[in-house]
Amino acid sequence: MFDFKKARRRDGEADSDRDDWIDETVEIQRLGYNNGDPLADRPYSEYPEQPSDLTTPNARQFVATLFEHPKVGSIRDAIEETTPATGGDMIVRDWRNAFERASELFGLEVTETEDTEDDRLDELVGDTFPEDTVDPSNPLVVGYLYAERGLSTDEVADVFGGCSGGQVRSVLEGVGLVSKADEHDGRPIDDILVDVPEGNVGTDIDTEAVANDDTIAVGTVDTE
Repeated sequence: MFDFKKARRRDGEADSDRDDWIDETVEIQRLGYNNGDPLADRPYSEYPEQPSDLTTPNARQFVATLFEHPKVGSIRDAIEETTPATGGDMIVRDWRNAFERASELFGLEVTETEDTEDDRLDELVGDTFPEDTVDPSNPLVVGYLYAERGLSTDEVADVFGGCSGGQVRSVLEGVGLVSKADEHDGRPIDDILVDVPEGNVGTDIDTEAVANDDTIAVGTVDTE
């Protein structure tokens, strides 16, 4: 059950009132420099800037934390997390040599791990929908993640993988859960909201609550 008016007012943003467990589920750590939260023991701004920084005494804790992280299963992974400058063979070689040297100096080894499956979608959807219908093109599933679970359009795209926030928004536009770009016309979002009753209107997206909005195609939903 969700509040249609509240969901539409968010206009693609995350619900600030959603449960803490949803925050924890959505905000997983990801491998890659500046890709989400840092995997090491410090902010990205304090990561080593040069390969030579890895072999200083102060770098031991950084290297140890990185090598022990479950997302880091190789020196290549460590390089990808440590620096954005991975486009050239020479640069990658310098960082690899530095990590290998640090490993010898500090007596550390990368803890090899297998790739873990991203099960966030299963946790968020559960058994609400048949497995073969859980798809980013299905407006019922996308609408559920956005309106019921409180995810933003970008977060919905992230948990699905293989699609963009813009594609998710397009699906939500089709069922009236977010406004279309040409609807704003410089007006506040509250001014373009349809007059819907307060409270929950159920998980059926096409409801009588939006019947007065000419921009939304509405069908009658039998809830009996």
